[in-house]
Amino acid sequence: MKKMNKKGFTIVELVIVIAVIAILAAVMIPTFGGIIEKANASKALQNAQNAYKNALIEVMADGVINETTYTTTDGAYTFTFTDGVLTGATEAAGAYTYTVANGTITAAAKAPAAGN
Repeated sequence: MKKMNKKGFTIVELVIVIAVIAILAAVMIPTFGGIIEKANASKALQNAQNAYKNALIEVMADGVINETTYTTTDGAYTFTFTDGVLTGATEAAGAYTYTVANGTITAAAKAPAAGN
């Protein structure tokens, strides 16, 4: 009997492997999009919190907040104070919505405009 010396992979095996990789990639792409969005929101929140801390340093005189609104020197953020408590935060770029509750800032990406 003659031995067949099989070397390498058949075209069918290669196509199956490529199909499996394509299916895995199709499943993972939306996951990576969510991870990137969360990272961007986290970055925006950190930037806003840092700007807020710097704003507090600048607006406080004698331990009291004397201003009702404060815009950072670069114009990127505007903070609103009521009775010395942070009540609002806005970003000039407008990519994120900031919510203030009990002096804590949270950020959420704005929904894209209709038609985009």
